Amino acid sequence: MEINYLFIAIVALIVYMTVRGYRKGFLRIVVSFIGMVAIIILAKKVAPFVTDYLYNNTGAYEKIVLGIEEMFREANEQYDNSIPENQIKTIDSYNVPDSLKNSLIVNNTTQMYKTLVVDLFEDYVSAYLSECPDNLSVGAGDWLQQRGAGGIEPELSRAWGTAAQRQSGAD
Repeated sequence: MEINYLFIAIVALIVYMTVRGYRKGFLRIVVSFIGMVAIIILAKKVAPFVTDYLYNNTGAYEKIVLGIEEMFREANEQYDNSIPENQIKTIDSYNVPDSLKNSLIVNNTTQMYKTLVVDLFEDYVSAYLSECPDNLSVGAGDWLQQRGAGGIEPELSRAWGTAAQRQSGAD
């Protein structure tokens, strides 16, 4: 039997290129994953500083609060919201995902009013939604989930603690 050196060379080259491509692809995935983890960690470390800067040095927070107040003004005027039962009716009338409604109802407590430094129900809704961007993303995730695009489970925001710290520092 005659050995075909050209055939062996081509097979060896294909095997070499396959292994090299596999390893290179694997390395790309590993490097991409490490980069993604590093970016997430960096974002978590930097986010409180960016939030604090935006809150204290720009008018963004006030604009968000005013926008939220305007968005819910009509629904807030339907009932006498000094009565807790009416607050639930008002929240139920909001055109937002159920998870966000539930979160507003569950957290409509005296302790939350103290944390957000508010006295009125309408101020609670505005402050809660503006101080807790995670709840807005939960609502958006729920909205997407209802439309078949996936979603996330509701969680309470860590922003409450930082909001309370900023407010107590301002006193």
